[in-house]
Amino acid sequence: MYGGKTMDEKSCYIIRGIVVDGLGEGAKYVRMYSHVIREVLGIVPYPGTLNIKLWEGEKEKMETFIRSAKQVFIIPPAGEGLCRGYAWKAYLRIGESTCIPVYIVRPEKTAHGGDIVEILSEVYIRGSFAVRSGDVVEILVGRGCFSACLEMQ
Repeated sequence: MYGGKTMDEKSCYIIRGIVVDGLGEGAKYVRMYSHVIREVLGIVPYPGTLNIKLWEGEKEKMETFIRSAKQVFIIPPAGEGLCRGYAWKAYLRIGESTCIPVYIVRPEKTAHGGDIVEILSEVYIRGSFAVRSGDVVEILVGRGCFSACLEMQ
């Protein structure tokens, strides 16, 4: 529960965080799962993830979204010893006027704490939008985010 309520999936919620360096594992796993990601999510993923450390208090918002979101895609294991992963459609706001479609991905097994969110995209976000570690970004979640994202552009 966030603020004592379940998130209304028709609304758009903003979750803030800071871009941080990853462990380098995302690229390996995105490559291993790329055919499944293409099949399940319909995108050709950039081989890697963008890691975002949530601001204090934002973790609860993210967990509430994940628990209440109806559009959860299960990415099945690609091989022996590999775990399932889950993905949720979202948008990433970078600066004042850039908003791109992304997926929040969460493997069943991860080395990250609950305050780190991994973002999957079709583009290399750092290179395409000059994003650096330490930059503040916003993750927009909920069905109402498409129009909110368009309004920013």
